[in-house]
Amino acid sequence: MNPSLFTPTTLQNRELKNCVIAAPPPSLLAAADGRATSELLDYYQNLASTGVGMLIVEATAVSAEGRAWPNQTAIFDHDSLNGFSRLTEKIRLHGALPVIQLYHGGMNSIPGPGHTVYSASSMRHSKINAVIAEMKPDKIDKTISDYVQAAKSAWNTGFSGIHLQAAEGSLPHQFLSPITNLRRDDYCFAENSGALFLQELIT
Repeated sequence: MNPSLFTPTTLQNRELKNCVIAAPPPSLLAAADGRATSELLDYYQNLASTGVGMLIVEATAVSAEGRAWPNQTAIFDHDSLNGFSRLTEKIRLHGALPVIQLYHGGMNSIPGPGHTVYSASSMRHSKINAVIAEMKPDKIDKTISDYVQAAKSAWNTGFSGIHLQAAEGSLPHQFLSPITNLRRDDYCFAENSGALFLQELIT
């Protein structure tokens, strides 16, 4: 066991009491509309009490369109913000740094009216019973704006950092994969391996 895991460290200008980070698997404890329930608050308070230096809160939808499973946490609704403020307070009670993972499911999102989901490209998928529509430039701009607003809301509710979910079939991953990114514009896979969407999210 490496003793340095349990010594204080800094990340940018943030101090962590140790180098142990709690990963963000879904708890499925949020309310149906994505708000923090008492069960969700207890779950993260108990996790923070284990002594981790940083706790990453599970994949949280940046928009209604980006939700990918029932009882997924969501931070696009103003009514949910109070619950997240209480959540970060409970995490900080135990000296852990609260970070939130922002998420959009893209083609893996729950289909909305008309059974349409959006991805890097329009395509068919044997496991998705919905129309998969390509994100046009205006839809990309709106989605990036949703991420930005979610990040601002997270900051205002006490989170110290943002973790962008860009793996496991998330929307950014769909831009990064040659299987799902069949575009021919600046967001295509041939241009910088499809990283433009993720770069724009970061900047």
